[in-house]
Amino acid sequence: MTNIQRHTLLQENLEGKEKSFNLLFNDGKKPVFFNIYSYVKSYEISEDLLQETFLELLKNTKKIKKSEDLLGYLIVISKNKALNYIKKNKRIITESDLENTETI
Repeated sequence: MTNIQRHTLLQENLEGKEKSFNLLFNDGKKPVFFNIYSYVKSYEISEDLLQETFLELLKNTKKIKKSEDLLGYLIVISKNKALNYIKKNKRIITESDLENTETI
């Protein structure tokens, strides 16, 4: 799908055409999901952040310029969401964690 087609779908969604958002979501979900997954390494968390990413797109629809690459926009949002998730959920490595990795 081209960037122009994505912007058209986004505009149609603003006009109340729910099918347009579904098409836009289906077009972008795979690359956005795998971008998130590359950071958080969890399927469930990646799904949650994927939804948050598209909600963020919907909240900011009116601010997005037609010249912006929508898929690129989604990738940046998803990266930021993933990094924020990691930052908020830092895990302290314990001695038992280190012992478990030595047996691998």
